[in-house]
Amino acid sequence: MASRRILKKNIKGAIDFLFIISVMVDQKNDDKMYGIIDKMTDLVSRISHTEPGKAKEYYKNIKKEYSDCLVQVNDLIKDVA
Repeated sequence: MASRRILKKNIKGAIDFLFIISVMVDQKNDDKMYGIIDKMTDLVSRISHTEPGKAKEYYKNIKKEYSDCLVQVNDLIKDVA
């Protein structure tokens, strides 16, 4: 249970970071940024509703999707900078 809470906190922190970045930079990358935010928000909602019997694999997939989103965030930050 604690790892779900930590995972949610990490994802929500990344979402907050993206909102701050979107306010500080120009408008040209907003579509990409909001797309990533939507994906991360979906991940947070999916964390609370685990598929019965497949919890380990389910969370492994969520963590992989989260790391893919972080790669997209890093690429986006490189484009902005």
